[in-house]
Amino acid sequence: LLGANLTALLFEPADEITKSRLRESIARVLAKHEPRISLTNIAIIDEADSNLYNITIQFNIEEINTQTDVSVQLKRLR
Repeated sequence: LLGANLTALLFEPADEITKSRLRESIARVLAKHEPRISLTNIAIIDEADSNLYNITIQFNIEEINTQTDVSVQLKRLR
């Protein structure tokens, strides 16, 4: 996500603090750049053995009152 600086967090320990910071960064960027949605949940599952996070963002599209979600995988390459 543009402006969320998520790549810097990929090199932090895979713990609750890092997951919380990921959630806050994603929520902040979506609130700033996507006013057409309301965020309902950000679920983050870390897979430390694979150096990745599975992130599911659930949100409501306000104009059509539809709930949907987007899943992404963030992986550390080095």
